Amino acid sequence: MKKLFCITIIVVLLSCLTGGSAETTTASQAFSVRNGIVFGMTKEQVKEIEKNNGIISLKEHEGYNGMDFYATVAGYDDCHVVYTFNENNVLSKISYTWGIPSEQPEEAQKVEECYNTTHNIFDTLAESLTSKYKLIGELENEKEYSFVDFGTLVNECLFMEEQTGGIIFNDYNVYGFKQYITPSESGYVEIGIVNEKRDMYLFGDLFNLSATCCIVYTYIPKEQYDAVIQEVINLKQQRENDL
Repeated sequence: MKKLFCITIIVVLLSCLTGGSAETTTASQAFSVRNGIVFGMTKEQVKEIEKNNGIISLKEHEGYNGMDFYATVAGYDDCHVVYTFNENNVLSKISYTWGIPSEQPEEAQKVEECYNTTHNIFDTLAESLTSKYKLIGELENEKEYSFVDFGTLVNECLFMEEQTGGIIFNDYNVYGFKQYITPSESGYVEIGIVNEKRDMYLFGDLFNLSATCCIVYTYIPKEQYDAVIQEVINLKQQRENDL
C-alpha cells in the first residue's frame, strides 16, 4: 500500500521534478552546508572544517560510520549535528536535530512541552528552506503526506503515523513535514524537515518517547534520481496506453 501511495503522489509531482532536471547539467557547484562541507568529503576533511568552525567536541562512531556533536545551528542552540559516511567512507547524509531524542514515560509532560516548543523551530526553518529550495512534498493534513520516494532513510523514518512489528509499537504525532530537492554537482540533494513526537510501546506499555524537529540532507546520485523519474514516466505511459 505504501508503494502504491508513493507512486500516485510522484506522478502528481513529475512536472516539478523534471522541470528542474536541466539545472543539474548546469550546476557546477556542490551543495554545501556549514561553511563549505559538501557531500563526498572524507571524515578528515569534515573534521578539519568543523575544527575551523570552533567545534572541539566532535565524536566518531564506528557503529554507524559517523560523527556527531552539539552546536548552535541556524540561530538555535543545542542542535545535535550528525554526519554519516557511506561504504566508501565519504559523506552521504547530514542531520540537524533539536529537542528531546529519548526520555522515559515519567518525563511525558517534559516531552510534550518540548514538542510544543519545537513548533517554532519548524515554522521558522521550513519558511527559510522553502525560500531556498524546490518544495516537492509536505504534510497536507493530519494524516496524509505528499512526497517523492527516493528510497532514502528520510522516507523510511518520517512518514508512518504508526508502525507495528513484533513486540514493539510506535505511535507518531506529526506537527509538520516538508520535503525539498536541489541540484548539486553530479546529482541532487534531498532535504526533509519534520517536527514529530514519538511514543514507543513494548508489550503494550509505554517505555520510551521523544519530541524533535529534524532536518535531514541526503545525497541522491543522478542515476538514482533518473531511475525514479523513469519509473514515473513508464507508469504514466502505461496509463495512457490503457485508457
